[in-house]
Amino acid sequence: MSRTLIVHGGPILTMDDANPIVDAVGIDQGIVVATGSEAEVRERMPAGVETIHLDGRLATPGLYDAHAHVMGTGFALLEIDVSAPGVASIAVMRAATPFLPAAARRSSAAASAGRKARICGCAAM
Repeated sequence: MSRTLIVHGGPILTMDDANPIVDAVGIDQGIVVATGSEAEVRERMPAGVETIHLDGRLATPGLYDAHAHVMGTGFALLEIDVSAPGVASIAVMRAATPFLPAAARRSSAAASAGRKARICGCAAM
């Protein structure tokens, strides 16, 4: 449900280096449209807008939890095949993908010298 509202009454982190903490934020249909003092934000928002008072609590931007738990990730890898298609050698892979990052190219050189290399999680000789 998108709505128009003002969040105020506590420190609000903006993640903007020029203005890292503000007193109020105006939001319209899920988009931040005003930041600053409560008076500045109220000037830019419609009269009678819904408000959320933080009671001194800190507000931060929505954060996405993009971490992985090792065991859960390992079990998930047993259920899906995310490996690259088989190739005869790292040299073949390198020739087919000239945009490989420098780290992969270094791994290819290590493999050519007879040392194990690791590309995309797969050991190669």
